[in-house]
Amino acid sequence: MIITNPNQFINQVKSQSPDFKLLGLDIGDKKIGIGMVNSIVLVPMPFSILVRTNIKKDISAIKKLASDQRINGIVVGLPFQMDGQEGEQAQKVRSFITKLAKQVDLPIIFEDERMTTKIANTMLGQGGVNRKQRALVDDQVSAQLILASFLKRI
Repeated sequence: MIITNPNQFINQVKSQSPDFKLLGLDIGDKKIGIGMVNSIVLVPMPFSILVRTNIKKDISAIKKLASDQRINGIVVGLPFQMDGQEGEQAQKVRSFITKLAKQVDLPIIFEDERMTTKIANTMLGQGGVNRKQRALVDDQVSAQLILASFLKRI
């Protein structure tokens, strides 16, 4: 179920387990960056990249990951435009998540992800990661930043 209120989302997550795990998703056209955080440590971490194939397989992979990792909620980056409006990419993300929500019995919330990929690339570059390597991990670092932004907000 898609929830818009952060407090309602976290209450729903905690009702499943006081020691919860959240999955962070940075959804792109070619890849989905995945991050995770648990309530014990509360430090979001990059987890993996899902190379997209088709919606059915992508949703199946996320569903399996959520089950295998015992995820209690999903935080999804919503790529607003700089003026705060939702553009074409945000609509693609909403469409994907609407389909995912029908397949998983987990609370899902959107988090503003403006600039996360740019920030991720800057962080990685400052850490000495070359451009080719950054392209392999920037989406999962973006998912980590999405989770960090959500945790800061709540």
